[in-house]
Amino acid sequence: MEPETAFERIAQLIGCKWSVRILVSLSSGVTRPSQILKQEDGLSARVMHRCLNRMEKDGLLQKTVLPEVPPHTEYELTDQGHEFVKLLTTVRDMATQWKGTQRPVKL
Repeated sequence: MEPETAFERIAQLIGCKWSVRILVSLSSGVTRPSQILKQEDGLSARVMHRCLNRMEKDGLLQKTVLPEVPPHTEYELTDQGHEFVKLLTTVRDMATQWKGTQRPVKL
């Protein structure tokens, strides 16, 4: 991916409230989609799955489908995903010191 295209994609991810929250949820380890839905009030299953699929294609997440009955899926951050969460942490730290902030920042 070209650097400009990658930069635009990173900016899109940072601008997406649910992608950011999902990434932060996954930073604690392997997580099932149902756990993410329980943690994130207001997040619909449809939006969550769209975000998960997009971030998997971007190389931020790894998806594992476990061959059980019934089958279930788990997600975890890739190395690139962990680096992205570090970036989000830096942005959050900057936001907490931002003098123009009108509302609290929640990650």
